[in-house]
Formats: sequence, C-alpha cells, structure tokens
Amino acid sequence: MIRVCRSILTVTALCALLAPMTFAVPAPVRKRTERVDTLAVVTIDRIGFDRWNAITSSLAVSWWVEVDKHMLVAGERSALATLLDGRFEYRLLDGVPSPEELFFTNRIPANAIETVGSRILVTDGSISVIRATPAQAAALEDLHSGDEEEGCRGHASIRPFQANIQLSHQAANSRAVESAQFNAAIQGMVDAVNGPRWYADNQTLTGFNRWTRGSGILNARDWLVSQFQAMPGLTVTTQPFTVPASAPNPQVTAYNVIATIQGTTRPDDWYIIGAHYDSISNDNGHATAPGAEDNGSGTAGVLELARIFTANPPDATIMFICYAGEEQGLYGSKAHAQSIVNSGNTAKVKGMFNIDMIGYTGDAELDCRLETRAIGQSLMDACIAAAAQYTSLVLVTSLSPCCSDHAPYLDRSMPAILAIENDYGTYPGYHQSTDVSTNLTIEMAVQIMKMYVATISQLVGTAPAGLGLESAGVYSQATGTFFLRNSNSPGSADTAFQFGAGGGGFVPLSGDWNGDGVDTIGIYDPATSTFFLRNANSPGGADVFFSFGASGAGYVPLVGDWDGNGTDTAGLYQPSSGAFFLRNSNTPGPADFLFTFGPPNATPVVGDWDGSGTSTIGIFVSSTSVWFLRNSNTPGAADITFGYGPAGVGWKPIVGDWNNDNAQTVGLYDPATGNWFLRNSNSSGVGTIVFGYGPSGLTPVRGDWNGL
Repeated sequence: MIRVCRSILTVTALCALLAPMTFAVPAPVRKRTERVDTLAVVTIDRIGFDRWNAITSSLAVSWWVEVDKHMLVAGERSALATLLDGRFEYRLLDGVPSPEELFFTNRIPANAIETVGSRILVTDGSISVIRATPAQAAALEDLHSGDEEEGCRGHASIRPFQANIQLSHQAANSRAVESAQFNAAIQGMVDAVNGPRWYADNQTLTGFNRWTRGSGILNARDWLVSQFQAMPGLTVTTQPFTVPASAPNPQVTAYNVIATIQGTTRPDDWYIIGAHYDSISNDNGHATAPGAEDNGSGTAGVLELARIFTANPPDATIMFICYAGEEQGLYGSKAHAQSIVNSGNTAKVKGMFNIDMIGYTGDAELDCRLETRAIGQSLMDACIAAAAQYTSLVLVTSLSPCCSDHAPYLDRSMPAILAIENDYGTYPGYHQSTDVSTNLTIEMAVQIMKMYVATISQLVGTAPAGLGLESAGVYSQATGTFFLRNSNSPGSADTAFQFGAGGGGFVPLSGDWNGDGVDTIGIYDPATSTFFLRNANSPGGADVFFSFGASGAGYVPLVGDWDGNGTDTAGLYQPSSGAFFLRNSNTPGPADFLFTFGPPNATPVVGDWDGSGTSTIGIFVSSTSVWFLRNSNTPGAADITFGYGPAGVGWKPIVGDWNNDNAQTVGLYDPATGNWFLRNSNSSGVGTIVFGYGPSGLTPVRGDWNGL
C-alpha cells in the first residue's frame, strides 16, 4: 500500500464571498464557545450516534477531530466538564496548542514523531493528530521524503490541521446503522468464501519476488494469468505500462493482469475488483519481496472472489484486476483508469472495489477500514449494510482516502472504495522481508472478503434465479378459472383464464414445471390421482399429465423442488397417516422420498425454509394455528415451530417468497372474506402484508406468475 507525501509548506488562503442581499431578518444564532483553555481526548468506541452527536453538536465544544475510537475536543474546561463528566470516558491534556501547531500524520511511526520533539495527541496506530512546531513538522517531512526506491519512505504523509473532521469514523456511531435484508442466495455465495484456499494462494504468491522493477514479478504475472484462465467464463489479458526511472533504477515495463466476465443482462454496467500484486522489501534492497500482507492478501482475495463470481455468473460485467507498480506510485491502476477515460467508458464504471492489506490483525477485534470520497458514498453504505448482515466485522470509515489503487478511479470521477484491515498502521512486517504468510489471520481476510461478496453480488445481480417474488391468486372450482395477480395488493387480476373442467372437484396447483423461473398452473384430480400441468398461464391443454399414487385414496397434492435442481415436481400427503410421498420427476413411478412427519390429519405445507434451494415439508395444525416446519425431507422433529394466526377459524395456510429475498415464509388466507395475511419470517408475529383479493369462498394459489 502506498501513502504519498503531501507538502505542508503551502497554506491555502480562504476567500470570503459576499452573500446575496436579503430583506429577511435572521434569527439570532447561538455560537460555539470561542474560549479554549483545554483539550480532552474522549473515548467514543461504538457509543452510538446519539452520544456521538451530543459531543459534536455541543456549543461547549469549540472544535473536534475524530480518529476511530477517540475524539480530540477543545473548549473551556468547566463547560467541557459539564458535558463529559459521568457520561463519557475522557482525559484532559496539558497545554493548549493553537491550530497552527497541530498536524495530521499518516503512517509516520511514533518513535519518529518523538525523535523530532513533537507529541502525539491522539492516534489509531496509523493516523495521528500531533503537536509540532513548523520546524519539527518540516523535519518529519524531510525524514520521510524518499528512499532509494519510493517517493516516500514508508509511504508517510503529513498535512496541516483541519477542525471538525472525521479522519476515521466508526460505522457504529453513524446515524442509522442498518443491515442488508437477508438473502439466502447471497448467503450461499458468502459461505463459499474459502479461507484455506485464500491462504494457500497467499503462500504461493510469497514465493515470488514481486518487486515491480525485478524479473521475478513476471513469474507472478504468469501464475496469475494461469489461475484466471482456469476459471470458466473469463477473458484474460495483460496490460503493459511504463514505470519511470528512479535513480539508480532504470525505467521498466510492468503489467496489469485483467480477467473479465461479461454481464449476462447488463454488460455495459462495469464493476472492478482490484488489488496490487507487486511488493517491496526496503530492509534488504528488494532482494526478496514476499509481500504476504502487502499485498498478497488482497491479490489472493481477488482470486477468491473471481472463483465465486464465475460460479455465479453476474448480470453486470466484472473485471478482476491485479495491478503492478502500486508501490512506485499507483502506476498500474493509473494506467487502467486512464484507459477507461481514453476509451470514453467512464460512465460505465459503477464501482471499483480495492482490496489492500486484509490479512493482519493486531488484536482480537476484526476491524476493517473503508475509504472513499463522496462519489463512492453509496458503495460505502452498501458495504456497511452487507457487513452488518453477513459478517462479524467492526467497520471504520473515512471520506479522506489516499494513495492505494482506488485513488486513480476516484480522481477520474469513478466511484471506488478501499477495504483494508484497520491495524495496518501497526503491522511490523510492513515493506520488510518479514512480511510472510505466518503473520496473517485467515478469519480477518475471510470476513472482509465476505463483506465484498455480499455487497458486490447485490450490485451486480449475481443471486441465482431463485424463487422470485411470489404473489396471490385464486381458483374457482365451480368454473375451473384461475385469477392471478402480480403483486400482493388489492386490485383486479393481471391474468384470468380457464384450465380444466369446472365442477369436477379438481385441486389447483402451481409450480415451475420446466425450470424456466416462471410459476405456472396445474390441477390435480383426486378421483384418479392424476396431475395435469401447464407451462403457460393461459388456456389450453396440459403440457404434462401423469398419474402418481392410488386413485380415490384421499391424498392431498404437493408441489416442491425436492432435489434442488430448479424444477418443481409432484408429491402427495396422506392425512390418515401423516405420510409424505415425494417424486423427483413429473412422471408416473414410485416415490423417491417416503416418510411420516407430524400427527395425522394436519394440513401439509411446502417451502424452502432455510434458503438452501431445496423444498422441504411441514404441517399446519388449524385447531391451534401452529406451524411445524422441517429442513429436510426425512422423518424427525420440526426444525421450526411457531404459532401464527387465529386458531380454529378455518383459515388456509399458504407459503411463498413474499419479499423476493429467495426465502419462503408463511401466510394465511381467509376463505370467508378473501383476505390474505402474509408474513416475511417464519416466526410468531403480525402479518407483514395484509390485503383483500378476490371474492370469498375460493381456493388460494400462489406463484411467481411473471418471473420477476
């Protein structure tokens, strides 16, 4: 990871602008205190927005600066005591420096700061607020102004103080800390992140000397090409670019490795997942540059995400990029970002996700820093929501990004974000030959990769076809007519048609009989135990018909994807015994699954209760309105039991994916009123969606009638 030096010798003057004249008399404005006789360091570790806001909005605070778990505040001693005493953990500092004596540093070690006689007031281990004279600040800048290879020794930076700024901010202290809505398909992709595989890739990468100016990095390039070429659906190219000379090192040609998977339905929406694969070792003249953390960890992360997304082809296009030349000044990412600008495709880039240093943790807390600018705020919000739902990460955010491979995209008006473990500033192997795989914690990297998988899959539309939004319908046995509606709301039918003979006592069915992602209707004849299935929601003859089970035996027909292959097939329930007979094809033949579940004479239900993609059974006991759901098609106890709805009133159970999250949940239909009561979780509670549809006395059906 590179941190570019910034000059502290130029002061920018602020121009006063004349406000437009107005005839309105402004109300008196209460001002912050201008009296400053003390500074305090306040601990704000996950205190929540209300308490955080109590400090930043208080008129007793003249100014503040936030650095992760701490906030430096200035004000009048007695007023600050009134604000803080008994409410916050804090300590007072000796002396009151003027703003001209305060500076922000990044990646300048504490011993270096102390060596020049300056003082750290607050730090997170990487970013610090220091008190220094101009001469001391200049000495720090000179100390870290260059070495034999890079433009900045240790990639350090120092810049003038700015009041009321979040140098880094905990997501837990934001106004609304929300989690993404659970999606079973996305959870499956998140669960596919393979920590041992990531670690093995990291170990392989450390075997290459990946110094951009050396020859060994070409071997790493070729290995990366081979890894991408082994994945289905990827087009793999290399992009050459020039890294200029830096005495005594000559100019060299370096290469980005780019693997692209074309979007299935949105090919002109581009997402980039990138990391630099070059590394350096300043302690031995780059004779070895294992770079396990910086940045074999991110490069292995790109490979891991590529494996997951190629296994789940995205709607949008994804580019997986491994950059060289980062340590010399972001040359690889600059070359790629500029090529997008030159080709006129800037607007196609919807998000760039940079992975830099994700495997080290200095303590037991798995904390991750996200960096972007305002243009990437939506990416940050998506990451925060995904992390809350799918990971155990503690997030720290910053809108003052610097100097890794997301920066060239931000500089060219493309949204981009960096994920980096939050202890990177204290990593002892940073830019050393001791940066080896044994320093890393697999779970640290796994959690960050899971956050990115969940975030990106939501944006690129990688969730498998899944269930789709299922909505209501009713069937009239008297006329054999289906009335289907494409939303769970009152209104007229979107589709109405007759299928089969009316008055024959047929039972309506719905399912995806051909695996095309659209549910269509069918009927079951109890007298002959025959299924008549149609592949379109329109009048016409049956596309599939077959007998399954004994005729006239009082079976209740079932429909489900019993083997998780994306196609719904038939089943039967025998009320007298509580036995289920399930078949994996819509053809005559014996049951593939035969077992008993629950007491006899219950009402059977079918759904994908755990989001696994496989339908399993359950029962509903109308006398008590209790649901007993099982996550496998085997005998055993219920995995989920809860009460929902009034007992003994004759309401009919109905199951569907009411909110399009790829998980099926329960509902009830009242034949007496035609009202629907649908719930978005398999738990006790009130109906999430309640509406009336159709006249009373009909039979409910549900399905994804339009494939959306």
